[in-house]
Amino acid sequence: MIAMFSGMRLDEICQLHVEDILEIDGIPCFDINDRGEKKLKSRSSQRIIPVHPFLIQHGFLDYVGQAVTKDNQQVWKNLTKNKYGYWGKKLGNWYGRFNRKHITADPKKCFHSFRHTVADTMKQTGVQEGIIGEILGHSNESITTGRYGKKFRPAALSEAIKMLDYGPEHGP
Repeated sequence: MIAMFSGMRLDEICQLHVEDILEIDGIPCFDINDRGEKKLKSRSSQRIIPVHPFLIQHGFLDYVGQAVTKDNQQVWKNLTKNKYGYWGKKLGNWYGRFNRKHITADPKKCFHSFRHTVADTMKQTGVQEGIIGEILGHSNESITTGRYGKKFRPAALSEAIKMLDYGPEHGP
């Protein structure tokens, strides 16, 4: 659900720490970063993504509040990184098998397809390309908005995230 309502990559989700869920300007956000043992695909992958109201309504912030312990700061305590330092490999393999058995036989449909769905849904609802790119962690090559412009504030990103509405079958 996090991927479907944020566009985050599998490894970005799997390596989340409790401290990566924070409030900025009154808006709960994911802080995607490479602090500690975490890895990012690229420099532009470091970003802030507001937590979608659907995730909040379904208890994500409550879960995060209960996840922290003295010995573990990870949001997902049952995940471990592989020998190459990636946290999502085992979950990705499981999802691939689940997806083929229960969802689709199409080999082009995989966990990464959630990112495509997020991008397309935002595009179809009129969200600015720059905001979509920032949410997905893509670089902005424009001199005007990429080099001179600051990152979007959480309020602007939150409005775009709220455009991710997949209909009543995905609602509460």
